[in-house]
Amino acid sequence: MMPLPVILLLLLALISALKIMPYHLWKKSHSLMGPLFMILVFHTFFSASPVQAGSVIWWLELVISITAITAWISTVITLRKPHELKIARIKRLPNAIDITVNKPKSLRFLPGQFANISMTGDRFKEIHPFTIASSENSDQLRLIIKSAGDYTEHLNQHLDSSDTLKLHSIRGGFRINCAVDRNRQIWVAGGVGITPFLAALEQLSMQKSNAGNSPAIDLFYAPSLDLGDDLIAQLKHYQHNRAT
Repeated sequence: MMPLPVILLLLLALISALKIMPYHLWKKSHSLMGPLFMILVFHTFFSASPVQAGSVIWWLELVISITAITAWISTVITLRKPHELKIARIKRLPNAIDITVNKPKSLRFLPGQFANISMTGDRFKEIHPFTIASSENSDQLRLIIKSAGDYTEHLNQHLDSSDTLKLHSIRGGFRINCAVDRNRQIWVAGGVGITPFLAALEQLSMQKSNAGNSPAIDLFYAPSLDLGDDLIAQLKHYQHNRAT
């Protein structure tokens, strides 16, 4: 008979795959996967098993188990008290919102990474990830958020300057190399996917004194009507500055 923790894990995975639960409830249910998985790990290594201790499969199970538990613990640790950042500017685009907040000098990140954020008040208390569209060297943190679901649609319609952005963590392994001695790069983006490249372009613009010695960047971008014309103008501005 299948152990109860396995049944519960499969049920949570099915709920995630079929998207049959509202996000805020799904997120709470998803946090149960860690304890359930640890019960299964205990059952795997401290009960009768056809897998011989010390075998290749046994070591593989051990590595996977340690990696998964470490990842879950890391996620729980990031739920510490967030930075509360004051909104400096809100600009509404045709079907998106361009938010700028005052950034603490101690905040560190690389172009391409994303911020896990929420807002003050019950309306926006869920934590969501959004890619950062500004350089870490800037005094401000910029996020461009397209209306693509209930939360983002509500954010677009109702967020105002009286709200406060709560920054919970910065994550992401997609990191754009902005070093002067980097290799030549080809960037491809569509719609709001331009945001990590905006962060990189701002970073590069702050290194303009060395721009003449740095390799070229070829950007292929498919713009979206949802974002209006402002981003195209910004890209042309960066292109002009690099050419001069």
